[in-house]
Amino acid sequence: MASRILHYVIATEIVGRLSIDDMDRFIIGSLLPDASQHEDDSYAIAHFGEKHGINCELFEGKYQEEILTDSLYLGYLCHLIADKIWFKRITDKFVRIHPKKDRIAYIQKGYEDFQKLNSLLIEEYALSCPTLEFAKLDTQEIEIQEIRQELVAQVLDAFQEDFNACKKYDNYEFAVYPYEAVRKFISEAVAVCVKEINALRNGGEKVDFSIYRKEPRP
Repeated sequence: MASRILHYVIATEIVGRLSIDDMDRFIIGSLLPDASQHEDDSYAIAHFGEKHGINCELFEGKYQEEILTDSLYLGYLCHLIADKIWFKRITDKFVRIHPKKDRIAYIQKGYEDFQKLNSLLIEEYALSCPTLEFAKLDTQEIEIQEIRQELVAQVLDAFQEDFNACKKYDNYEFAVYPYEAVRKFISEAVAVCVKEINALRNGGEKVDFSIYRKEPRP
Protein backbone atom coordinates (compact mmCIF):
# COMPACT_ATOMS: atom_id res chain seq x y z
CA MET A 1 0.00 0.00 0.00
CA ALA A 2 1.07 3.59 -0.47
CA SER A 3 2.15 5.61 2.56
CA ARG A 4 0.03 8.19 4.37
CA ILE A 5 2.18 11.00 2.96
CA LEU A 6 1.74 9.63 -0.56
CA HIS A 7 -2.02 9.63 -0.09
CA TYR A 8 -1.81 13.19 1.20
CA VAL A 9 0.24 14.27 -1.84
CA ILE A 10 -2.33 12.72 -4.15
CA ALA A 11 -5.20 14.36 -2.24
CA THR A 12 -3.61 17.82 -2.41
CA GLU A 13 -2.90 17.42 -6.13
CA ILE A 14 -6.53 16.43 -6.75
CA VAL A 15 -7.76 19.44 -4.77
CA GLY A 16 -5.69 21.60 -7.12
CA ARG A 17 -7.53 20.18 -10.14
CA LEU A 18 -11.11 19.71 -8.97
CA SER A 19 -13.70 21.46 -6.87
CA ILE A 20 -13.85 19.74 -3.48
CA ASP A 21 -16.54 20.93 -1.07
CA ASP A 22 -14.73 20.16 2.19
CA MET A 23 -10.95 19.78 1.92
CA ASP A 24 -10.56 18.63 5.54
CA ARG A 25 -13.05 15.80 5.15
CA PHE A 26 -11.54 14.89 1.78
CA ILE A 27 -8.07 14.52 3.28
CA ILE A 28 -9.36 12.61 6.29
CA GLY A 29 -11.28 10.30 3.96
CA SER A 30 -8.11 9.70 1.95
CA LEU A 31 -6.51 8.24 5.11
CA LEU A 32 -9.44 6.25 6.51
CA PRO A 33 -9.01 2.88 4.73
CA ASP A 34 -5.89 2.40 6.84
CA ALA A 35 -8.05 2.32 9.98
CA SER A 36 -7.64 -1.43 9.67
CA GLN A 37 -5.09 -4.18 10.25
CA HIS A 38 -3.59 -7.04 8.27
CA GLU A 39 -3.62 -9.33 11.32
CA ASP A 40 -7.40 -9.65 11.55
CA ASP A 41 -8.17 -9.25 7.81
CA SER A 42 -9.83 -5.89 8.45
CA TYR A 43 -7.31 -4.36 6.01
CA ALA A 44 -8.73 -6.39 3.13
CA ILE A 45 -12.28 -5.53 4.19
CA ALA A 46 -11.57 -1.78 4.48
CA HIS A 47 -9.84 -1.83 1.08
CA PHE A 48 -12.60 -3.83 -0.60
CA GLY A 49 -9.99 -6.44 -1.44
CA GLU A 50 -10.78 -9.39 -3.66
CA LYS A 51 -8.79 -12.07 -5.47
CA HIS A 52 -7.67 -9.70 -8.23
CA GLY A 53 -7.05 -6.70 -6.01
CA ILE A 54 -9.06 -3.75 -4.73
CA ASN A 55 -12.63 -3.52 -6.03
CA CYS A 56 -13.17 0.22 -6.40
CA GLU A 57 -16.48 -0.32 -8.18
CA LEU A 58 -17.84 -2.20 -5.17
CA PHE A 59 -17.21 0.82 -2.95
CA GLU A 60 -18.73 3.13 -5.57
CA GLY A 61 -21.85 0.99 -5.78
CA LYS A 62 -22.35 0.74 -2.04
CA TYR A 63 -21.70 4.43 -1.26
CA GLN A 64 -22.78 6.03 -4.53
CA GLU A 65 -24.91 8.74 -2.94
CA GLU A 66 -22.40 9.56 -0.21
CA ILE A 67 -19.52 9.88 -2.71
CA LEU A 68 -21.43 12.64 -4.51
CA THR A 69 -22.49 14.48 -1.35
CA ASP A 70 -19.69 14.03 1.20
CA SER A 71 -16.03 14.80 0.50
CA LEU A 72 -14.95 12.22 3.07
CA TYR A 73 -16.30 9.36 0.95
CA LEU A 74 -14.73 10.87 -2.14
CA GLY A 75 -11.36 10.88 -0.37
CA TYR A 76 -11.89 7.27 0.66
CA LEU A 77 -12.48 6.32 -2.98
CA CYS A 78 -9.30 8.10 -4.04
CA HIS A 79 -7.33 6.10 -1.46
CA LEU A 80 -8.69 2.86 -2.91
CA ILE A 81 -7.85 3.94 -6.46
CA ALA A 82 -4.33 5.00 -5.47
CA ASP A 83 -3.64 1.73 -3.66
CA LYS A 84 -4.96 -0.26 -6.61
CA ILE A 85 -2.52 1.54 -8.90
CA TRP A 86 0.29 1.21 -6.33
CA PHE A 87 -0.07 -2.58 -6.24
CA LYS A 88 0.05 -2.78 -10.04
CA ARG A 89 2.76 -0.22 -10.80
CA ILE A 90 4.96 -0.49 -7.71
CA THR A 91 4.34 -3.65 -5.66
CA ASP A 92 4.16 -5.94 -8.70
CA LYS A 93 7.31 -4.45 -10.18
CA PHE A 94 9.51 -4.08 -7.12
CA VAL A 95 8.23 -6.61 -4.56
CA ARG A 96 6.21 -9.40 -6.17
CA ILE A 97 8.92 -10.06 -8.77
CA HIS A 98 10.94 -11.68 -6.00
CA PRO A 99 10.39 -15.26 -4.77
CA LYS A 100 7.48 -15.48 -2.36
CA LYS A 101 9.73 -16.44 0.55
CA ASP A 102 11.67 -13.16 0.17
CA ARG A 103 8.78 -10.73 -0.23
CA ILE A 104 8.26 -9.98 3.46
CA ALA A 105 11.85 -8.79 3.68
CA TYR A 106 11.34 -6.47 0.70
CA ILE A 107 8.13 -5.12 2.21
CA GLN A 108 10.02 -4.31 5.41
CA LYS A 109 12.77 -2.59 3.42
CA GLY A 110 10.04 -0.69 1.61
CA TYR A 111 8.77 0.70 4.92
CA GLU A 112 12.27 2.03 5.54
CA ASP A 113 12.19 3.62 2.08
CA PHE A 114 8.98 5.40 3.03
CA GLN A 115 10.85 7.44 5.65
CA LYS A 116 13.19 8.83 2.99
CA LEU A 117 10.37 9.19 0.47
CA ASN A 118 8.38 11.20 2.99
CA SER A 119 11.28 13.61 3.39
CA LEU A 120 11.63 14.15 -0.35
CA LEU A 121 7.89 14.40 -0.98
CA ILE A 122 7.35 16.94 1.78
CA GLU A 123 10.12 19.07 0.28
CA GLU A 124 9.21 18.65 -3.40
CA TYR A 125 5.49 19.26 -2.94
CA ALA A 126 6.02 21.96 -0.26
CA LEU A 127 3.82 20.09 2.20
CA SER A 128 3.02 21.09 5.73
CA CYS A 129 0.89 19.21 8.20
CA PRO A 130 -2.65 20.48 7.64
CA THR A 131 -4.56 21.96 10.54
CA LEU A 132 -7.41 19.55 10.24
CA GLU A 133 -10.22 19.50 12.74
CA PHE A 134 -9.26 16.05 13.98
CA ALA A 135 -10.49 16.72 17.52
CA LYS A 136 -13.94 17.66 16.23
CA LEU A 137 -14.27 14.58 14.04
CA ASP A 138 -17.06 12.46 15.46
CA THR A 139 -16.16 8.95 14.35
CA GLN A 140 -19.74 7.89 14.96
CA GLU A 141 -20.68 10.09 12.00
CA ILE A 142 -18.44 8.03 9.73
CA GLU A 143 -20.84 5.39 8.50
CA ILE A 144 -18.32 3.43 6.48
CA GLN A 145 -18.94 -0.03 7.86
CA GLU A 146 -15.71 -1.55 6.59
CA ILE A 147 -13.25 0.38 8.78
CA ARG A 148 -12.49 -0.18 12.45
CA GLN A 149 -13.80 2.92 14.14
CA GLU A 150 -11.50 2.56 17.15
CA LEU A 151 -8.44 2.88 14.87
CA VAL A 152 -9.45 6.17 13.22
CA ALA A 153 -7.78 8.42 15.80
CA GLN A 154 -4.65 6.26 15.63
CA VAL A 155 -4.37 6.71 11.87
CA LEU A 156 -4.86 10.48 12.07
CA ASP A 157 -2.30 10.78 14.89
CA ALA A 158 0.20 8.71 12.88
CA PHE A 159 -0.32 11.02 9.90
CA GLN A 160 0.59 14.04 12.01
CA GLU A 161 3.58 12.16 13.41
CA ASP A 162 4.82 11.56 9.84
CA PHE A 163 5.54 15.28 9.69
CA ASN A 164 7.06 15.47 13.18
CA ALA A 165 9.36 12.53 12.47
CA CYS A 166 10.48 13.79 9.07
CA LYS A 167 14.22 14.49 8.84
CA LYS A 168 16.99 15.00 6.33
CA TYR A 169 19.08 11.98 5.34
CA ASP A 170 22.75 11.75 4.37
CA ASN A 171 21.78 9.82 1.26
CA TYR A 172 18.58 9.08 -0.56
CA GLU A 173 19.34 5.68 -1.99
CA PHE A 174 16.30 3.42 -1.93
CA ALA A 175 16.34 -0.31 -1.29
CA VAL A 176 13.03 -1.08 -3.01
CA TYR A 177 11.08 1.89 -4.38
CA PRO A 178 12.93 4.18 -6.83
CA TYR A 179 11.91 7.80 -6.40
CA GLU A 180 11.21 8.37 -10.09
CA ALA A 181 8.87 5.37 -10.15
CA VAL A 182 7.02 6.82 -7.15
CA ARG A 183 6.70 10.21 -8.87
CA LYS A 184 5.22 8.53 -11.95
CA PHE A 185 2.82 6.65 -9.70
CA ILE A 186 1.64 9.92 -8.15
CA SER A 187 0.97 11.45 -11.56
CA GLU A 188 -0.97 8.42 -12.73
CA ALA A 189 -2.97 8.13 -9.50
CA VAL A 190 -3.98 11.79 -9.63
CA ALA A 191 -5.00 11.58 -13.30
CA VAL A 192 -7.06 8.43 -12.75
CA CYS A 193 -8.79 9.84 -9.66
CA VAL A 194 -9.65 13.05 -11.48
CA LYS A 195 -11.05 11.12 -14.44
CA GLU A 196 -13.17 8.87 -12.22
CA ILE A 197 -14.50 11.75 -10.12
CA ASN A 198 -15.47 13.68 -13.25
CA ALA A 199 -17.21 10.58 -14.62
CA LEU A 200 -19.15 10.07 -11.39
CA ARG A 201 -20.17 13.71 -11.26
CA ASN A 202 -20.94 14.30 -14.91
CA GLY A 203 -21.85 10.89 -16.25
CA GLY A 204 -18.82 10.56 -18.53
CA GLU A 205 -16.69 7.54 -19.35
CA LYS A 206 -15.44 5.85 -16.19
CA VAL A 207 -11.99 4.39 -15.63
CA ASP A 208 -11.42 0.82 -16.80
CA PHE A 209 -9.99 -0.56 -13.55
CA SER A 210 -9.45 -3.99 -15.11
CA ILE A 211 -6.07 -2.80 -16.42
CA TYR A 212 -4.91 -2.67 -12.79
CA ARG A 213 -6.07 -6.14 -11.81
CA LYS A 214 -3.59 -8.16 -9.79
CA GLU A 215 -2.26 -11.17 -11.65
CA PRO A 216 -1.32 -14.35 -9.78
CA ARG A 217 2.37 -14.90 -9.14
CA PRO A 218 4.09 -18.02 -7.82
